[in-house]
Amino acid sequence: MFQVCLTCAHLSLCMSCHVRCLTCNCVGSGDSHTVALTSQGAVFGWGTYRDATGVYGFAPDVKFGLRPTLVWAPTKSADQAVKIATGNA
Repeated sequence: MFQVCLTCAHLSLCMSCHVRCLTCNCVGSGDSHTVALTSQGAVFGWGTYRDATGVYGFAPDVKFGLRPTLVWAPTKSADQAVKIATGNA
């Protein structure tokens, strides 16, 4: 397990920010995005997504996600994510 800082997205405990960090079981990344799976089964993502024409964006109103953003929040234990995978197509 490791920590992801919600303010600066550094892995492991970020002593410069002194903010709440997520305890994560797994991290995955592509050439311009990162996702992290928390120990509670939630998924956070940051960065951006690109295709052959350029930057596609992280979300409809966000081109570049600079901080970890919740992208999957389980509402019950059966909905918890257990694995993540990412990469480049």
